[in-house]
Amino acid sequence: MKDAMDGDAVHWYLAVIMLDDKQVHLLDSYPSKKRQRSRRNAVVTMIESLDGLFEDLYRQVEPTLDPPMLEQFSLTIASIPKQRHE
Repeated sequence: MKDAMDGDAVHWYLAVIMLDDKQVHLLDSYPSKKRQRSRRNAVVTMIESLDGLFEDLYRQVEPTLDPPMLEQFSLTIASIPKQRHE
């Protein structure tokens, strides 16, 4: 996911959706307390959009199955090494 920070700075981070485990993991090698809420909100917005997409897709392709409800998945911020440069 892309985070347009102050000025021209851009930071990329990863959201991994684990369908079988019903979890979403946020991996960020350059975490920022100032930007943490914004990044988390972006992931939540993506999840809400995907829920609508999955619902439409399942209705068209396999109407007898229930789509995964990503909004009900747990969202965790994974502990990963921090990058040393900006």
